[in-house]
Amino acid sequence: MLAKFLPILALACSIAAQSPMIYDNGPFVTHPAGGAGGADASVLQNVAPVSHTTYGVGAQNALAYAVADNFVVNGTWVIDRIRVYTYQTGSTTTSTITGVGCEIIENGVPGVGTTVLNSPVLTTTNVPAATGWTNCYRTLVADQATAVNRPIMYADVTINPPIVLTAGVYWMMWNMAGSLASGPWAPPVSVTNQGITGDAQQRLGAAAAWNPIVDVADGQALPFTFFGASGSPNGSITNLGGGCGSATMTVLGQPAMGGFVRAELNGTTQPLTAIGLGFSDPNAALPCACVQHSSFDAIIMLVQNSTFTPPLNAAYVGLNLFIQGVEGGTGPCSFGLSFQTTDGFQVQFY
Repeated sequence: MLAKFLPILALACSIAAQSPMIYDNGPFVTHPAGGAGGADASVLQNVAPVSHTTYGVGAQNALAYAVADNFVVNGTWVIDRIRVYTYQTGSTTTSTITGVGCEIIENGVPGVGTTVLNSPVLTTTNVPAATGWTNCYRTLVADQATAVNRPIMYADVTINPPIVLTAGVYWMMWNMAGSLASGPWAPPVSVTNQGITGDAQQRLGAAAAWNPIVDVADGQALPFTFFGASGSPNGSITNLGGGCGSATMTVLGQPAMGGFVRAELNGTTQPLTAIGLGFSDPNAALPCACVQHSSFDAIIMLVQNSTFTPPLNAAYVGLNLFIQGVEGGTGPCSFGLSFQTTDGFQVQFY
């Protein structure tokens, strides 16, 4: 018992003062510095290939609406602050958010499970410990550079005493109150050209059923952030370099169990293209200026983009995936066929 308690005590002691972020459920900024006045933009991609229609979903405490999303813990987390994201249409960049209610449950689905946090409940709200503008506007594609009527706010809930979460699958449920008539609304996780981002849920009333949040049939995730101390591996996307030639690749997303990672090839000119997925990094110099950074355990041919979604399973936290793009028919390398590679990327899931 003492052996189990000491690591938790060490983590709890490490969260004094301003605690670091230990978990982020996904991005909402799609265009850094690409919004009005040089602010960030969270663009609702209402054109192909995504063609979504929803700015955000209702999470109004006054109507007993609520939203929920799941996450996985492997190891031990000590959480002393939770941050959610929201907007009220028509607000200025001064936050109008007046309350947040949140709950965390384990071993269940939204509304059914073992309650590990009730802060206080979804029928009442805490005054946020801090709330303010995220320097981001929610916009459409056409008004990305000009729209200012949906500034996205953060709202923090202090957890005192901190809660300790051990390995498992959890759901967080939350709703918000604000001083304006519209909303509060919860913006979705947003990545350009990516339709499906997760499997969040919503209820439309205290006695209502929880249902998946979808936009044109695409399941959606919702952004939130935990602060505190963690004994689990941190998720990351790291550019390993190794590319040569003109083709490039971007890798974006949320490297979490149940989240997603999207790899997109750019600058290709030949029809023979592939994205390689591997579970190891050979770090092997090729007979040219390229370096192989993926073991290519799976090759997805003739594509410009690919999305990988790991299952929601705590046992897979810490999984490493190595991704690299290849274009055949052009480039400085040759094995009988000219080719080039993009930079390789290492993705560690949490």
